[in-house]
Amino acid sequence: MRSFDDSHGRHWQAALLEASYGNVMLVLSPMDGTEVVQHLLGSDNLADAEGELAALDDAALAALLAEAQPWDHEAGVERAKALYGAGAKLAAPTHSFNQRKKP
Repeated sequence: MRSFDDSHGRHWQAALLEASYGNVMLVLSPMDGTEVVQHLLGSDNLADAEGELAALDDAALAALLAEAQPWDHEAGVERAKALYGAGAKLAAPTHSFNQRKKP
């Protein structure tokens, strides 16, 4: 996870998400808000993406932020379909990472 400031002085966090079908997403969220945006990385795996993220400076992160799209489960689904065909078994989106399972 990395923190950085955009060109407007807004403080952001950038984290990597290893998604289904080999996708690695850069997930960005402002420290003072609730919106979440994503940028699909071209990394082959999470380890490569971690190295790439560590090498980025604030300007490069701000450039990725400018290209980012609102959080969208379908982005990963579309890449999976492109890679594995329309018959790939795709999971439903998770609605909350914070919900605990009831015993």
